Order: sequence, then structure tokens, then C-alpha cells
Amino acid sequence: MKGMMRKRVSFFTKGGAWAEYALADRSETMEINAEDMQQAACFCVNPLTALLLLTSFQGSPFLINAGTSALARILIQQAAIDHIKAVAIVRRAEAQTEIQAIGAQVLVQGSEQYFAELQALKKEGKIKYAVDLVGGKATADLFNTLAPGGVVNIVGNMSLRPVSGIDDRAMRYENKQLVGFYLYHAWSALSLTLQSQHIHSLLTKYRSSLSVSIAGHHSLEAFDTAIAASKTHAGKQVLTLF
Repeated sequence: MKGMMRKRVSFFTKGGAWAEYALADRSETMEINAEDMQQAACFCVNPLTALLLLTSFQGSPFLINAGTSALARILIQQAAIDHIKAVAIVRRAEAQTEIQAIGAQVLVQGSEQYFAELQALKKEGKIKYAVDLVGGKATADLFNTLAPGGVVNIVGNMSLRPVSGIDDRAMRYENKQLVGFYLYHAWSALSLTLQSQHIHSLLTKYRSSLSVSIAGHHSLEAFDTAIAASKTHAGKQVLTLF
């Protein structure tokens, strides 16, 4: 690979990389330095998920809950690059300024004005897309706010609760939809040409959005602690194998 010999890289490979050797296309390879290693470990899933979701929104504004999560932050930053309005729902009032700073309008769940703000967005009728990372009743907040023809992409379920509070009449009379999103299926459905185009976009246009906040660092001996921490949704956990 011309120009990349003996350099540290992050890359995409369809055959996996848990091996002594792996093959990767030069166009799908990004040079990194030692300080980037932890970011490279988080590179594939969230940035690609955010980009595919953003592409499906076709330039339209969108809602997202769990607004302080790693995926939400990346999606908001990518949207800002494309000048697309993002409305993020957060649980902590102190997070409002931080998420606004990366480009989103912020609603604080549980605040006095929360439901009034959702109603104002619904009345405005301009938001047709949403990303649900929470599940449970939080899904209904997104669904009920969307304009007719709106789509809620269910990407995660941090609450570990089934979706509830959805009025099925909105599906029948307003053509609203709940759609499951799973990166493996969405990515596999793309042609190799589109896959390469998306990866090129991440490595160039959206590269500034790829920084992920790391919440914890763990050695291999602390594997159980790392897994337990990841299940609390407290943030990205880095497990160092050697």
C-alpha cells in the first residue's frame, strides 16, 4: 500500500480484523497516530450509523433522544456540517449548553416547558424524522411530535422497556411509521460503490465529527468491570488488550 508502509492505520474490512493479517482497500484506510488509537476503536459503528441515518433524512430536520450519547453527538455534528437542523432531547439541564454548542436545539426532558416545546414543534409541522435510542414511553414523545408521514428510526433501547404510548391511529390516518435500524442490515444492503462513497465522506467531509468521548479505560484483567460499565450506558469504555 503505497505511502502507508509501517504507518499506524484504521480501516474497514468486510472479513473482520481479529487476525494477524487483514486486507483493506486504500480508499477505506485512514492514517492515525498513537493518540488516535482509542478514537479509532470507536470509528466504525457510530459514525457510519449516523451517516446512514442522516442520508435517509434527505436534508430534513430531525429529533433525537439521549442527546448526550456518543451516537447523538456524532449525528448532531454531521448534521451541523450539512446545515441540517437537529433537535436533541436530554435528561439533564446542565447538558443543554454543551449539546447546543455542537449544533443542536435542545429540549430538557422533565422541564416545565418540555411538552409545550414538543407541541410547538408538532404545530410547526416541519420535522418528519426522529432517532430513538431510549425506547419505552420516550419513543412516543418522538412519534407524537412528528409531522404526518414521519418516521421514527428505532436504533437503541437504553430503557430496556418495550415501546409504549403510541397511538396506532396516527399510523393509519397520518401515515407515521416506526422503523427498526440495524447497521449490519443497512450497510449490507448498499452496493460496494455506495459503501466506498460513505467511507470516503467520513474520512474527509465528516472527519471532524469523529471524536468520541471516552468515559472509562480498562485493562484486559478488568474485563468484567469494563462490560459492567458498558451496560450502564455511562459512555464509551475502552478495553486495552495488551
